[in-house]
Amino acid sequence: MATHAQYAMSDDGMSGIGSGGRYTAANAKKRLVRKIQQDSLKQLALSTQAVLVRAPTNPYYSYHMTITSEYYKQKWIACHRYSEFYRLRKRLLDQLEVHMKMNCAYCKALHGQISKFDFPGRSPLFKKVEVNAQVVERTSGLEDFVVALCQYLSAEGITVHCKNILSIQVMTKDFLQFPLAHEEQHIRAIKSLTYVDPRDVRVDTESCPICLNDWGELDGNQLVLSLCGHFFHEHCINEWYTTRFDCPMCRQIAGI
Repeated sequence: MATHAQYAMSDDGMSGIGSGGRYTAANAKKRLVRKIQQDSLKQLALSTQAVLVRAPTNPYYSYHMTITSEYYKQKWIACHRYSEFYRLRKRLLDQLEVHMKMNCAYCKALHGQISKFDFPGRSPLFKKVEVNAQVVERTSGLEDFVVALCQYLSAEGITVHCKNILSIQVMTKDFLQFPLAHEEQHIRAIKSLTYVDPRDVRVDTESCPICLNDWGELDGNQLVLSLCGHFFHEHCINEWYTTRFDCPMCRQIAGI
């Protein structure tokens, strides 16, 4: 038996926690890295099927969650039993509780949101007549939980104030089998860029090689120089790195 549901992830995050700070050349790269870590959790579509696994001892249902990332233009499947989702929730809450003891308001807020979420109950399957209805309820409930969790963790600026939440992000992405190798290379590629002021350098092209728009009025936070010596708009090269890492000009690979 299989059940199916479809959701689209919204961009709404946890309110009340802003990114803070002033956008300067010194923190531009850090802000962009945090944006990558957050945006990869936002632009998702989920579709879940409950698949009966007839094990030699006790049959069980495996929940196959197909995740489509609009951000990375990739699709993959994360397969877990209900008990594994339950343990993930417990691990997240336990880690947040440890940090709450250090008076972290952000961990406290996230803990409250996760603990108050209506997670599907633990009543055992195959001991009730309404097995099909229970599986449908779990499928929908687990998907709702993942959607909500990703929304909480992608709130604007949340990792600026608490690095513990960054580790929660990584734990969640690892459980959902995100393309972490791709994301890590994306971040390394961004870190390899140099932010420059056009008044201090001679730009050998009249327009950005990616968007083909004139450089216009730029400051040091918008013009970047790659390791291979080519200039791009910060936004353009970041978008380029979401799907590929070769330089648009010379094809040298970035982030390795």
